[in-house]
Amino acid sequence: MRLDIEETSVDTIYVTVWASPYLPLHMGKVENACKMFQDHFGRQLQPPIGEKRVQELGNWVRKEFRVRGNSWDSSSVDIAAAGLGWFAIGLKGDAVLGVWIYEGVDVVLRNSLIPYRSHTFEVAGFTVSKIVSQSDQALNKTHKRNDKKVKGIDSKVPSSLVES
Repeated sequence: MRLDIEETSVDTIYVTVWASPYLPLHMGKVENACKMFQDHFGRQLQPPIGEKRVQELGNWVRKEFRVRGNSWDSSSVDIAAAGLGWFAIGLKGDAVLGVWIYEGVDVVLRNSLIPYRSHTFEVAGFTVSKIVSQSDQALNKTHKRNDKKVKGIDSKVPSSLVES
């Protein structure tokens, strides 16, 4: 799933991503998105089912949402994708957002489900919250542990118990 901020009447939009901490997030500029997708698909950008089965997901399609908000103190609207999570959007003004998703995944615009919680994570600029940073660290530790197990090295298991 991809969210593009395409037009806006404001200088600042707060976007809070509500999803599994194991869902990798990537932030960048719209003008670099297609190249990043092509260059990193199957590695950094990978559907959970794996690169070989991506054709089963169908076509990559764009849906447009026109959103309006009256405050930065809360999320005004959510853009929710079935089974994935949602973007909570906080803004004071209007914006046109493009959402890229695989065909058949239901994406809806709704009133904010948790309007005042997003404010806790809002930081000026292009940042990743402490919670996301901590979940990334946890995920990286899990990957390192799994890599060690695959190589036959598990720091928590005495070497005498590791089979060769």
